[in-house]
Parts: sequence; C-alpha cells; structure tokens
Amino acid sequence: MVTVFNPELGGHGRRVALLADAVALRLDLTVNVRNAIHHAALFHDIGMLGIARKSLFTPWEHLSETERNLILGHPDIGKELLKSMPWYEETAAIVAAHHEHWDGSGFPLHLGKESIPLEARIITVCDAFDEMTHKPQDATQHFSKEEALAHIKKQRGGFFDPRIVDLFINTYLSQAGLENSSLPSEVAISLSQLRSGMCLTQDLCNSLGKPLLTKGTILQEAVILRLLAMRDQFGVAEPIFVTADPRM
Repeated sequence: MVTVFNPELGGHGRRVALLADAVALRLDLTVNVRNAIHHAALFHDIGMLGIARKSLFTPWEHLSETERNLILGHPDIGKELLKSMPWYEETAAIVAAHHEHWDGSGFPLHLGKESIPLEARIITVCDAFDEMTHKPQDATQHFSKEEALAHIKKQRGGFFDPRIVDLFINTYLSQAGLENSSLPSEVAISLSQLRSGMCLTQDLCNSLGKPLLTKGTILQEAVILRLLAMRDQFGVAEPIFVTADPRM
C-alpha cells in the first residue's frame, strides 16, 4: 500500500522488517510476538499515506504547521488504519508507539522507558538506522552506515532503549559478513540474500502459507534460482530463516 505513492517508504518498510526480525530472534519472544513485530515494521509508516512526498524530505523548520501536524499524527493514523483489521490489533499498538523515545521526548504520547512496548522499541532503532542509510538522491543529507551506527550509539539511553541498541549493533555486526555466508546459528534474511549451502531452520512457505521447502533443507543453486523465479508469481514469504551450517 505504501509503495503506491512513495516507493522509498515501501522499500524502507521491508528493510526495517528484516532488521527487526534479526533483532527479535535474539530475544525470548513467541512466534506470535515476532510476527507482530514483522508486520508492524512493514506497516509502521502506513499513516504517511496521503502526505506529499516533498514534505517527508523537507527540513522540519521549512514545513507548514499543517504538514508538521500530519507527520506528527502518522503513528495514530497508522494505528487506526490497522485496527480496522482484527488480525492486526497487536500490530496497531506497536505502530502507534514507534516514534516514542526512551527518554520521553518522542511522540505522540511522550511515553518513556518500559512504558513503551518492547516491540516498538525494537522498530524505533531499526527505523532510525534504515532511514539514515537510505536517503533518496534528492535528500538534503546523506549518511554512511558508520555515521548511522554512531548516531544510534550516541542516543543509547536517549532516544533508544540501551538494551535494544546493544542487541541491534551486535546483530548488525554479526551479519556484516552476510555476503560471505558468515552467519550466526539462525538469521532472518531476504530471498535475494540466499546462498548455496545455507540450511533452512524453519519451513519456507509462499504468501498463502503453503509449504514450499521443509526445515532442514540445504539450499542448492538450482533451488535458489527456482525460488527467485517464483517471487512474483507466488510470493515467497519473507524473511527466510537459515543457518550457513548444514549440520544445524
């Protein structure tokens, strides 16, 4: 839905979901909670629907009061949109809080510390990192991954939950060698990141929930190419959970 009016936000949601999935795997969370985090990450900016693209990349001080209010209201708008679908009730509550800050300086309710849902605290960090590292070409500022990580570290205990910052940084660094298949025991990755020799740690399904490959399958190049070809036709469900160690 977000991609209809702003392709940048659509890609942003998918990337934030992958980051949040990887962090959530390191916590003792149920599958249902992890699914809620994934969906909230995908749709966290759905409340931006209808806001002019130029407003999203204009410096705050140059925005009109109306434009500022629309942006400040997008967590609540997103919550209301998702609440209309009962299966997204938990997701809606997470989306409503994804701009709250650990120190209480966020919006819309100025929640702080543990009063912010854990799921939202995870998305807040992942959102900030991806937003900084994927600025559109016409944005006034661009940041390297190193600069984004430095910002997140600086705001540890400020904007961001210290524990989530530590988990995010450790997760990010452990996946920095992903292209070389240097993976921890289980990671959540996208279809395009699959490599020959990786082993599925969970069943791989299509978008309708139909199993395509079972847990324990060691991926071969021909299988990966087949999955890539099916991406548009059947919609392989992402993220995909794998390990690089075929023995696991």
